[in-house]
Amino acid sequence: MDPSSAPSPSTAAGSPPLTPQECFSALRFLCGEDHKKAVEAILSSHPEIMHSAQSLVHYQTASLFRDSTARRLEQLHKALESSRQALALSPNSNSFSLFHAILLSERARNDAGPAAVPIPASQVEKMRKELAELIEKSKIKILVLGGVNRRENWNRLLEDNALAEVKKEFEALQGKKKVVKKVVSKDRVRAYWNDTMSVESKRELLRIGIEELKAHLDKNELGMAKEVFTKAVDYAKESKKWKFWTCCCCGGRFCDVVSTAAHLRKHLGSSSERYPGLVPQTDHEWAVNMVETGVWKPLEVLSDYDWRYVDDDMRTILIGRIREMLRLLIRYQCLGSSLFYTLDDFIIESLQKHVPKPVFTDHGLDKTLQSVCFLDVPELKLVLDSLEDLASSSALLTLCETFPDGEDSDDQGFWAKSNLRERIVFSGNFSDLLFDERLLQGDIVEPDNGNAVVTSGTSAAEDCDANGDSFVDWLWMGSPTIREQLKEWEIVRVARTSEGMELFEILRREDRCYQALCERKPYYVLYWYRLEDVNCICGKENRKREQISGYHPQSYASLLLKRWEKFDSEGDSFGLDIIWSILKEAQADTEIKMAIQKQRDQTAREIFLLDGIILVISAGMRQTKLKLEAVSVYDYRFIIVPMLKSFMKAHLEDLVNKDAARKLEENLELQRRMENVAKEKRLAEQNKNTGGTTAENVVEGVTRTTVL
Repeated sequence: MDPSSAPSPSTAAGSPPLTPQECFSALRFLCGEDHKKAVEAILSSHPEIMHSAQSLVHYQTASLFRDSTARRLEQLHKALESSRQALALSPNSNSFSLFHAILLSERARNDAGPAAVPIPASQVEKMRKELAELIEKSKIKILVLGGVNRRENWNRLLEDNALAEVKKEFEALQGKKKVVKKVVSKDRVRAYWNDTMSVESKRELLRIGIEELKAHLDKNELGMAKEVFTKAVDYAKESKKWKFWTCCCCGGRFCDVVSTAAHLRKHLGSSSERYPGLVPQTDHEWAVNMVETGVWKPLEVLSDYDWRYVDDDMRTILIGRIREMLRLLIRYQCLGSSLFYTLDDFIIESLQKHVPKPVFTDHGLDKTLQSVCFLDVPELKLVLDSLEDLASSSALLTLCETFPDGEDSDDQGFWAKSNLRERIVFSGNFSDLLFDERLLQGDIVEPDNGNAVVTSGTSAAEDCDANGDSFVDWLWMGSPTIREQLKEWEIVRVARTSEGMELFEILRREDRCYQALCERKPYYVLYWYRLEDVNCICGKENRKREQISGYHPQSYASLLLKRWEKFDSEGDSFGLDIIWSILKEAQADTEIKMAIQKQRDQTAREIFLLDGIILVISAGMRQTKLKLEAVSVYDYRFIIVPMLKSFMKAHLEDLVNKDAARKLEENLELQRRMENVAKEKRLAEQNKNTGGTTAENVVEGVTRTTVL
């Protein structure tokens, strides 16, 4: 007879099915109180679920009995019977089929256990075949049912973002885990720093042995970092600085910007110093005082020469625009002496119509362009037109667009933006690197200080307050790793070298333009001198006519012809050109005088513009040099500070871990002592209750005392 169909030992006619109430209790246990109505509905309309629940209850009851006891076998039999009924009502259920297979396997395993109940081989083979068929049937059902809407399921899977969302959530959890770990570590260090560490120990932490740091880099397999660190230390020992400048052309390295600039001049092959007498002189401070001081408002010229301000909107606007143009020229150091004297002469000549020149000289009005405030609207427009024409012709406006703030204040370039503030110096014997002790109290601001040795006036602060969390916050501050900083260092080096080459090429071409103008200016100057010589001939003749009575005047034309002969004998082409151009247009004295003045005005304007262009190009070259210096400078602190922080952080964490291990050992030892004391008390109480001590108690007590 099939054991699976035999009646259970507890009943004669088989085990009756569980009541609906019992099934409800079982499912309520699995589903919870919130599913009460759903459970009732399921049990009332789906008897197969009730039989399955009954099978599950019996199976779980069987698991409560150990070994292959009769009670366990009884419950397994009941579970198998209920499972058969559930599978009969729902033959296509994969879950019922699989659960029935599990029960068959479990019953077979238990039946094989009791030696006293042998199972015929035919029955075992029958159960094996039944189980194999059930498993195969389940596989086929799973395959068929799963492939019904396989294409739709696959399309749904492709459109589903669940995987991406899970991945995103997982990554966020990993990041959060890192933060939690970091916070816990930082909190432990903070507590150790504030509660345990002495001031001397804190100060000692700021001293990092050079060889120790190299060993730290070796330990962390940072060979490239060690190489850069070694180069930085070797350079700083020799130059006493962490900063260095490199030549973008040849890669030469220099310890200051002056040496770098001198080296670049050699690559240029020329310098503005070759033309010292041809470059317009600019007195920046004097020009600033002249333009920025005083009240620039329209002034009225009175007969008694007592000046007073007047309300004139148009003159006020024009004077304001002239002042702004002068400020612009001063900002870029383009207010040359020729420009000043040209404007000053024009102002004085215009005012001489109303005020004698001695009055201006007595009041010093010929020494400042502020006298422009006396001019009327037509003259003010002429002055403004001249300044705007200069700004346009000399490319000053283009320079303003390139460098809107005048001088480039960012002489540190990338390193200033990198927030390099930590001051690091060598110890006396150059074996250690020392951070400034002010770092302990959060005072680490050291802008533009690249010294690698202690200099006068920059010694570390004494009696530095080392309390607070500033140092721990700085040490744990989110910063790139050593490898990331090395990568950034290399990227910056390549990018700045390329940028430096581009700037150097710009500087070379600017220098060529500068040379061309400086080489051309002597011809303008010589032409001006010859023109003044011709003008003096007519001026002398005019004075003789006014001062010598009975003087027989000579015509300007005859005098110029005599000078023509002299210029011709000397081979002076400029003098010949000037006299020829004058006599070509005029013969009468008045006409000749007007022609000479016309040429003087034209030549003065050309020299005026030439000087303006030279000054603008010079300003542009200054800016290019500043930019070139900024991309040529490097600061080793950028790369060694992360290394030093890594070492200090590891060292501090090691101290914290050792302190925690020591405290744990102390606590364990204290706990052992307390347990031994408690044991001694219990023994004493026992001895007291038994009326004395035995020899064994005495020996045991002595032994424990010795251990303590």
